[in-house]
Amino acid sequence: MNLSALSAEMFASHLGSDFVLEGPDGVIDATLVRCPVNPKGTHPDAARTAFSLILSATADGVPNINGGHFLVHHAELGAFGPVYVERILSARPSEAMLQIIFN
Repeated sequence: MNLSALSAEMFASHLGSDFVLEGPDGVIDATLVRCPVNPKGTHPDAARTAFSLILSATADGVPNINGGHFLVHHAELGAFGPVYVERILSARPSEAMLQIIFN
């Protein structure tokens, strides 16, 4: 799937669904928990509104990463990437939160 064709609207109906992130150190099973849009962070000439995907995974299921490139798989959307995935702060130690930004 072409990364430039992705939009927040494509992911909105998939909140709560499972995604698989395939990276150099293994596979992460994650759930899409939020898909916030960022109109103020969007370049004036951009073809889409900037947005991000926030995914949740069990902390023990995530390799010790600070960020890296992953191929993302979804049962209905198919595969896209590679995209840069960053681990972000979680409110619970048992949970790993991951973010993918599209701008």
